[in-house]
Amino acid sequence: MIIATRPAAATDLPFLADCFLRAMRPSLTARRRDWDERRERERFEDALDLDRTTVIVADAVAVGFVMIAELPRLLQLHTVCIAPEHQQRGIGSEVVRDLIDLGRQTGRDVILSVLKVNPRAEALYARLGFTVYEESEDHRHMRHTR
Repeated sequence: MIIATRPAAATDLPFLADCFLRAMRPSLTARRRDWDERRERERFEDALDLDRTTVIVADAVAVGFVMIAELPRLLQLHTVCIAPEHQQRGIGSEVVRDLIDLGRQTGRDVILSVLKVNPRAEALYARLGFTVYEESEDHRHMRHTR
């Protein structure tokens, strides 16, 4: 499988929203104890920063996206979503490993926040070397030190 990324464009908005809503529905439903697609779509659109978003492509098919904030001393993994039908194939792991490599090359740690109700994602990040440095009511804040 060949995995690549490309900058997201306004024409990707329907794909990005659909991917996010389908991938995150179980976790968001567990966190909020209900599912309101309109509310979740609005929150997603408010948080989306196209300039920091790349579409993940596997074998020429869009399978997900990642949004990263590049700060002077940190790389913040804001969001990574893989469409449910493409999960469990190592795509997300490869994308996060690439971000860790970028952090090493540029002398920056990588940070992220993961919902406490999303143990699969937390386990993935732990396998990749992230450790919890802080917790809030809903999230575990994790860091990968260069």
